[in-house]
Amino acid sequence: MTEIYDFDFGAGTSYRDMTLVNDDDWRPSRWEALWSLTPIRSDWVPPRVRFLDPGESGFSDDSKLSPSSTETDMPWIGTVLLLIVSKRFVDVLGSRFRPYGEFLPCECEQGTFYVFHCTNELDAIDFGKSDLDRDGDGRVTSIRRLAFRPEVVNNDIVFRCKHSGHWEIRCGKNVRDAMNQPPIKGATATLVWTEGGPPIKQGFDAFLDTLG
Repeated sequence: MTEIYDFDFGAGTSYRDMTLVNDDDWRPSRWEALWSLTPIRSDWVPPRVRFLDPGESGFSDDSKLSPSSTETDMPWIGTVLLLIVSKRFVDVLGSRFRPYGEFLPCECEQGTFYVFHCTNELDAIDFGKSDLDRDGDGRVTSIRRLAFRPEVVNNDIVFRCKHSGHWEIRCGKNVRDAMNQPPIKGATATLVWTEGGPPIKQGFDAFLDTLG
């Protein structure tokens, strides 16, 4: 039975967030090349990244007295949803990801990190069974419940969807399970679809459930 997961781009308060160092790197146009379905390594300009200092984020649970760890292999960066992973992640899991994209280097004084550029774009959404909104260009703008075409996806795949945003990089169950095994830390993904199972709430609907 196939299960599909969304990468979480970080594992919450257990690990410290990252930030982009250069102001120009916060421009959305800086990352347009990541839409490409072909490798972009030859033209890639590595972004400079660093971990936030304890208390720097301004969030109440980011305590200067109890700083969170930087030992995550999938750090989160603000509102720019880049899939950044560590060298350890690439060493352990690279063979599962390279058939579906490339690892592009970052500049970081606190470790070796990469942006994963997914080039595997699939027409994978089952629109007849999904509950979502699209804009005039056919791109998905909001998702309440999502269904996939079982003949297109599988448990070993990493992909992005043809009719939705680039940032929504997804994977199958076997990839998620491998990410949960030592020595990998802080690499998490959320279940969004089970073949033959009930629809799973997405986006704001899912957030409301967390509020009780």
